[in-house]
Amino acid sequence: MQVRRESIHDTLSGFLAALEGEITQRWLEAVAESDELRHSQRLTRSELIDHLPQLYRALCAWVARGSTHALHVGADENARLHGTYRWREGYQLDELLRELDILRGIVVCEAVTRFARGTAAHADARFNEEVEITVRRRIDQFFREVSIASVKEYMSQHDAAIAHYTATMQESNRALQRAASQRQRLTTVLAHELRNFVQALSAMTHLWERQPSNADVRELAKNQIRDMHSLLQQLLEHSSLIDQHQPLQIETFKPEALCNELAIAYRAAAEAKHLHLFSDCTDAPETVQGDRLKTKQIIANLLSNAIKYTDRGQIYLSVSRAINELWQIHIVDTGPGMPTSAGEGVLSGLGNMDDLLPGRGIGLGITKDLVDMLGGEIDMHSARGEGTRFTVTLPIAPLPQTPAM
Repeated sequence: MQVRRESIHDTLSGFLAALEGEITQRWLEAVAESDELRHSQRLTRSELIDHLPQLYRALCAWVARGSTHALHVGADENARLHGTYRWREGYQLDELLRELDILRGIVVCEAVTRFARGTAAHADARFNEEVEITVRRRIDQFFREVSIASVKEYMSQHDAAIAHYTATMQESNRALQRAASQRQRLTTVLAHELRNFVQALSAMTHLWERQPSNADVRELAKNQIRDMHSLLQQLLEHSSLIDQHQPLQIETFKPEALCNELAIAYRAAAEAKHLHLFSDCTDAPETVQGDRLKTKQIIANLLSNAIKYTDRGQIYLSVSRAINELWQIHIVDTGPGMPTSAGEGVLSGLGNMDDLLPGRGIGLGITKDLVDMLGGEIDMHSARGEGTRFTVTLPIAPLPQTPAM
């Protein structure tokens, strides 16, 4: 059996492989001495070496092949990983390239030169000047390919980071625009509703001038002033919600108990208008976790609106478990209702001003913001002359809170 004679490329590859430890140490010293590799000073020895052993062994295999090939898949992967890690370690692009060039210089200028002198001393005619030039070019080519792969991955990480920062800034900008829109909406709603109160007060002033002793006029004036004060208080609450100055107070509570508490509290107000207030909480989950006070405020706002704008019939309050770890609050009235087209506008606190009942806008705007803060959803179904149904869906357990920007 004929044994294949080891080629000069195999011999050089073996020589380089034997020098791996020495070349690695030489590279570490050169990197430590360089003033242009600032970030390398922060790394441990193992962090600095990174994928160097794998890349060096790939170089030895590359030399052994002795012909022009693309980087082996494993070498390409290690080169890319090297670029990724250097990005994460805070390197500048020039530092990444300088590190690789230092290694290239050590291999080409020191290791190959030592091999050439050694073979010349042993009169190995196979490693002539032409072969030496070819080998040096091959090693240069290897490091070019490694540098290209590393830089591509480095830039990919860089581009991904820019895309992330851009998306974050865009979302922050959208949040600022939403806040500005909400404040504009508050101003519009407040002006609209205060106009209604002022017009009513103006009309009563004329009546008072004609009938100064009329007790009914005085009582109406008191009510208008009281409602204006309530409206301004709601405005303050809504502004606080927009700015997220009221953090959630998470606790475990029983929805059935809260439902019964509110039904009792509002039954007298309903009966004063000859309305029937019914409640059914038998299907409620035993306990939930959330902000009990804000949940109570949601139900109270909806019940108060239902009673205030319903002249005859009934109000129905129910609480039930829903699928996917959710629970729901239902409030149905037999009031005048609103056009379906006004639904989203009412819940935003603005909508078409001709469709809003006086005083309703801000209260429902607050309710919508409270539901959003609790990670829930609110839906409204209404039609003119057919009453209104609100459904609030909340998580049984609180969702992770996003820090305010």
